[in-house]
Amino acid sequence: MDPLVIDRRDGSRMELHVWPTATAKSPPILIMPAMGVPGGYYRPLAEALAAQGFPVVVGEQRGHGGSGVRPGRRV
Repeated sequence: MDPLVIDRRDGSRMELHVWPTATAKSPPILIMPAMGVPGGYYRPLAEALAAQGFPVVVGEQRGHGGSGVRPGRRV
């Protein structure tokens, strides 16, 4: 599954990983990872929720996943 990529004005980008469901009867559950935790850590949870019919979106914090910004002394 390819992530939905959002380009920000500051030149960085954010990835959203989406698990849609064909019979979604509720708004999507948004999971934003804890600091220092990549979004992929939440994949088993997202897949389990989607299997139960809940649409799920997992975001990535700046500096993680496909983010265009990496932590450093200047960032």
